Amino acid sequence: MIGKSLKLLAGIILIPLALAASSDDWVNGSSPRSKVKINLDWKFYKGDTLITSDFRDFSENLTSVDLPHSWNVSDPFDEEKGYYRGVAWYYKNLSSELLDEDKNTYLYLEGANQTAQVFVNGQLIQTHKGGYTAFCVNLTPYLNFKEDVLAIKLNNEHDESIVPLKGDFNFYGGIYRDAYLISVDPVHFDLSDHASPGIFIETPTVSKQKAEIRVRSKLKLNRKLPKGLKIRTVIRDSKNNTITESTVAVTSKVAKEVTQTLEVSNPSLWSPDHPTLYTVTAQLIQSGVLTDEITQSIGLRWFDFDPDDGFFLNGEPLKLVGVNRHQDFAGMANALPDDYHVRDIEMIKSLGANFLRTAHYPQDPAVL
Repeated sequence: MIGKSLKLLAGIILIPLALAASSDDWVNGSSPRSKVKINLDWKFYKGDTLITSDFRDFSENLTSVDLPHSWNVSDPFDEEKGYYRGVAWYYKNLSSELLDEDKNTYLYLEGANQTAQVFVNGQLIQTHKGGYTAFCVNLTPYLNFKEDVLAIKLNNEHDESIVPLKGDFNFYGGIYRDAYLISVDPVHFDLSDHASPGIFIETPTVSKQKAEIRVRSKLKLNRKLPKGLKIRTVIRDSKNNTITESTVAVTSKVAKEVTQTLEVSNPSLWSPDHPTLYTVTAQLIQSGVLTDEITQSIGLRWFDFDPDDGFFLNGEPLKLVGVNRHQDFAGMANALPDDYHVRDIEMIKSLGANFLRTAHYPQDPAVL
C-alpha cells in the first residue's frame, strides 16, 4: 500500500499552514562552511562563441544581467513562430574576496536550462544535463585566486536524451534560479552526489508511539583518513530542545559513508493543520574541532492510500484538495525570485488547497 502511495503522490507537496524550511536552511550560520549568493553582476551573450577565459576582449557584445535570468522573456509571446532555443553564455569574475585558498570552493546552481558546461579560466571542468535539477561543481583545482573567470555555456535546444521532451509549457533558457559559492573545509560532507548537502534522511517507521530516523552521511576526505574523525548527529524539536543524539567514530572500514539510526518517542506528527518540524543536525568533528555542519528540517508522518476509502495521513482520512503549479510568470519567463514562489504557495493555500502538484518537473528549492 505504501508503494502505491509513493507512486500516486510523486510530484505532490502537502501544504502546511506555516511555510517550512527555506532553501538555505541546510546551511547553519555557525557552520565552518559558508554559502554566498552570487546572483549579481553577470555578463551575458546570446549565441555561440569560444571565448571562455577573458570575456573582457569582447565586452561590447555583452549585456549586464543579474540572476535569476532567462533569455526567453519575450520571444515565446511575440507574433513570430517559435522562440530562441540554442546556445548562450554567462560570465562572472570571481573576486578574491569570495575565495579562500584554505577551503574547497564549489559552484552551486539551483537550476540552469538545460545543458550546462562550466569553465574556469578557459578550462571545461563539468557538464550537467537537465534543466530542472541543481548541480554542484568543485572549482578548487582550477582557481588561481587572483583573476578567476567563471564561464557557463548553456543550450536549451531540444535534446532527445533530456526529459521532459515536450509539454504544454515553454522550455526557457537561462540560469533561472539562484547561484551560490560554497566554501568548506577539505574534510567535509560530500557535495558531489547530485548537489545534495551530503546527508540523507529517511524515516523507515513512524507511528504515534515512535519514529525511527535514519541518517546517512557521505564524506569527502583527503587521501588518508584523518585521525580522530567523528560524526555527531542531533535531533531537536520545534522549540530547539535536544531530543536525542548519536556520535560515531569514522573508521577506515566505514570511511566515506556512515549511517546512524536514532529514535524519537511519542513524536509530534506533521500534518497540514499542524506542520510540526524537527531539525536534524549533522556535525563532522576532527580531533575535537568542528569541520563541517549541516542542519535540515524534517516532518514525521506516515501515509497510505486505499482505493475505496481514499488517502490517509497518520492513520486519519484526509481529503486532498489541490492544484498544479508551473514556475512561470509574465515578463520573467521562469526566472522567478524566491518571494514569487512563496507568494504563489500562500495564494494556493488561501484558496483552501492542502496539496500541490509540481507540474511537470522538480521546482525551485524555495517551493520544496
